[in-house]
Amino acid sequence: MQTKLMGMFTKEHRFSAADTCTIHREWLGDVYEWAGQYRQVNISKDGFNFAMARYVPKLM
Repeated sequence: MQTKLMGMFTKEHRFSAADTCTIHREWLGDVYEWAGQYRQVNISKDGFNFAMARYVPKLM
């Protein structure tokens, strides 16, 4: 997987949000059907709320 992903980008490449989604999909696409997509639900852990789902695309 690492070799495949490394071959997708040059050293000079400036990563974008779309690149992050592509890497996530390539890495976890066989495990999660939602891999490479922005989340659609709000999440929290131990009382800490992460960014609201509706803001994730803008925050990326």
